[in-house]
Amino acid sequence: MKPRIVQALLSLLVAALVIGLIWIRERYEQTHPSKSKSRASTASWETLQSCHLVPHPANDGDSFVVAHGNSTHTFRLYFVDCPEKELRRDNRSRLEDQAHYFGLPSAEAASSVGQASAAFVLPYFKRPFTVITHWERVFDSQRFYAQVIVENDHHQPRDLAELLVENGYARIFTKGAHLPGTQSESQFKKHLHTLESASRAARRGAWHP
Repeated sequence: MKPRIVQALLSLLVAALVIGLIWIRERYEQTHPSKSKSRASTASWETLQSCHLVPHPANDGDSFVVAHGNSTHTFRLYFVDCPEKELRRDNRSRLEDQAHYFGLPSAEAASSVGQASAAFVLPYFKRPFTVITHWERVFDSQRFYAQVIVENDHHQPRDLAELLVENGYARIFTKGAHLPGTQSESQFKKHLHTLESASRAARRGAWHP
């Protein structure tokens, strides 16, 4: 076999191993949040006001590129996980898990919900919004976990994770935190499950047959 072909095959093998390890780690930390130690567990929360969404292909229902002042950061919501908006080889298993959660027939159906969730959040970003974070990294990426507060049509503040769950666009399946203004992490998660039950009963979003 030619050296160039061998080198190409080795490169593909290494890339596949890296993707696999990242997926395994993400899956483990999502299903064992109590065993995942935060690098910023002792940091105080910081409130970033008057934030703006930066158009970016990576933006979806639960992760966003955000501009605040002269800085740009990528944030991922605590507590909730929206289906991936694009089906690829490296995320089919994740989409199948997301489809199973909502009782959807396929990864493709879950991906359609992911696209709908990305479209659902956009109107809330037309006005400046608030990000609350203590700069806890999402695994070893350049993303940070955060709470995002937006305004509804009545100019009332709403937690974006709540909006996604109560409209059937996100599952309660990722790292949580004791957010500012909430009684505890477990109580906020219980609150989200109450919203989810109502959403399922009303057949909203992904819960629609």
